[in-house]
Amino acid sequence: FRGKTVAVVGGGDTAVSDAIALAGLCRAVYLLHRRDVLRAQYSLVRQAHALPNLKMIFSVSPVRIEGGQKVERIVLRRAGGSELALPVDGVFVAIGVIPNSQRLPPSLPTDGGYLEAPESGVTPVPGVFVAG
Repeated sequence: FRGKTVAVVGGGDTAVSDAIALAGLCRAVYLLHRRDVLRAQYSLVRQAHALPNLKMIFSVSPVRIEGGQKVERIVLRRAGGSELALPVDGVFVAIGVIPNSQRLPPSLPTDGGYLEAPESGVTPVPGVFVAG
């Protein structure tokens, strides 16, 4: 995703750390959080605020990811109910510690709800990669 625009969904330490790391590679990073304040450690939040290519968007929830052969945008629902579409090249979900893979394509191999993939992160579904 070097030079691309990506979104990171979440507001905890993992999400903010991921957004900071991606900001070193990507043209732009959106950090999307459903609440109005991040739950990450203050030191991480301070680092994130200092990055000019990292934009935080609060009080939004992901509705869907749209695109053809690749991700083209993420559609968000604002607290008031209106929708916002952000053009992005990739989406990184960094929420929760319990796997929630029920919404993923059934062709993705799982073990106890956790996605399985080789070291490369490539899955049998084109455009879907596993990291972490």
